[in-house]
Amino acid sequence: MRLLQIGIPVAVLSGLLFLSPLKAQQPRYPANPATPQTSAPTMNVDKAIADMQASDAKLQMLTTKMQSAQGEAKVLAMQDVVNELVKNQLEMHQHMMMMRGHMGEMPK
Repeated sequence: MRLLQIGIPVAVLSGLLFLSPLKAQQPRYPANPATPQTSAPTMNVDKAIADMQASDAKLQMLTTKMQSAQGEAKVLAMQDVVNELVKNQLEMHQHMMMMRGHMGEMPK
């Protein structure tokens, strides 16, 4: 029974990781590289890095909690880890779509 309790969340987590591959995108370059891109959207890189670090720290905390949990608490902790991974994945996809929209606004 214990194997079933641990096996199902692990299978779900594995499935999420295998079913959500990231696709590499080729960078778009202007027709004339000497022409500066003045209308390019600005991105707050410091904020993006801070957000990623905070997300990583939260995931690490949840993982540590999961690793030390026992019994039913472990299953609940695994659920928290999976939920956080899904949230992070969805946020990343949303950000990628936003960036793609900005890239489409750039002159080619």
